[in-house]
Amino acid sequence: MKLKALKKSFIIMLSIATLMVMSMAPSFADNVTKMTSTADGTNAVVYLLKTVEMPSGTTFPGETYTFHFDTQSTGTPTDTTIADETVTISSQLASATTANTTLSAAKNVLDGISFKSEGIYEYVVTETSALKNGDTYKIVDNSYGPKETKQSDKYLMTVYSAKTSDGSKCYAKEVTVQKWNDSKSSYDFKLDASSSTESAFVFTDGFSHANVNGTTEAGLAADAEAGISESNVAFKLSCKVGDNGGFDPAKVKSGFTYDVTLGKALNGADKYYGIICTYYSGDKKYYKVSGAKPIEFTAGGDAKEVTLKDGQCLIFESVTIGANYKTSAEAVSHWQHILTQITRNPKYEYKMASSDAAATFSLMSTEDPTVSTNTSGTVGDTLASQALTINEIANTVEYTEAYTSTDVTGVVTDNLPVIVMILPVIAALALFVLRKRRSEYDDEGREG
Repeated sequence: MKLKALKKSFIIMLSIATLMVMSMAPSFADNVTKMTSTADGTNAVVYLLKTVEMPSGTTFPGETYTFHFDTQSTGTPTDTTIADETVTISSQLASATTANTTLSAAKNVLDGISFKSEGIYEYVVTETSALKNGDTYKIVDNSYGPKETKQSDKYLMTVYSAKTSDGSKCYAKEVTVQKWNDSKSSYDFKLDASSSTESAFVFTDGFSHANVNGTTEAGLAADAEAGISESNVAFKLSCKVGDNGGFDPAKVKSGFTYDVTLGKALNGADKYYGIICTYYSGDKKYYKVSGAKPIEFTAGGDAKEVTLKDGQCLIFESVTIGANYKTSAEAVSHWQHILTQITRNPKYEYKMASSDAAATFSLMSTEDPTVSTNTSGTVGDTLASQALTINEIANTVEYTEAYTSTDVTGVVTDNLPVIVMILPVIAALALFVLRKRRSEYDDEGREG
């Protein structure tokens, strides 16, 4: 009896030990998102996807991005390294008909990799592309220009290496990818990286507005007090009264009202701030008019009314490239709006600011900056600008207000002062002729 009981206990212990050994074999749980090999000896497909989000109408110059695979000592074994991988996105024009365009390129990171042993390998994957300055691309020539943000995400790629059925080599049988969570200080997102177009193993760059003073009320007010240079003006709406404005001095004194709408751009600010200024040609700067305060505009919100007098401008230092804009002038009896829009659709190229490979560089436009569109409105009617996209520089809407209308009687009101002066002369002449004729009649009557 004791021998049977001992044998039974031994069988139970052996079974438990076998289960424990099996549970320790390299493998992933079924509920974990994983990429699996489709054939014996062929590595599982794992795509790293690099994307760049561009504002509409801009041209991406093309760049090669580099990614580093750091072998982790927590893996067993650690005898297979993965060399830096590169992903290239070619030069191309982002769509001019949508709010933004995502450009992308993918790489199967395990293609051609030979694993030396069975076991679980771990790699931390980060972007290490050159031409970076800290965590951002920076613009050195234009304070409101685009800023391309470097993706600082990191991923943990875990590879289960197994032998082929004939035992001739090892290959990546299963792979998982997890994303680092800063708030938890751990990798907790298990991602699907099996698609070259929808991979969750992705590093994304995006263009956004630069962090300049003009992005805040206080900063814009201070700049406008000290003077805003022409090169720092992101968007300008100006008013100029024509030579005949003196015929309606009351309107010239009160100013002209314009509706201004600014859109929401890719990675852009939720609010913009403008301020009413006048231009001083001596130092080529814009200074705020007396008592002017920053005006807040909601990106993508309703139009806001702004009143400008002769020679005044609504100035923005910071409007995200890719945001659209539209303006409209009020209808005023006897006044005609003449509109000039100046803009461009730039192409960007990289320019280093120093010989240091990690130094700042700029995206400079290679296009002619002065593309003008002129439109004359109907007398006494409104006039709206085209809905255009904010580009790198020269985003200007200029309204010239001309008093050139004709009133309902057909009298040209531009000549009214002259007519008023002539009328008394005509009346006096008519009275003289009438009196002379009457005198002649009286003399004829006396002679008769």
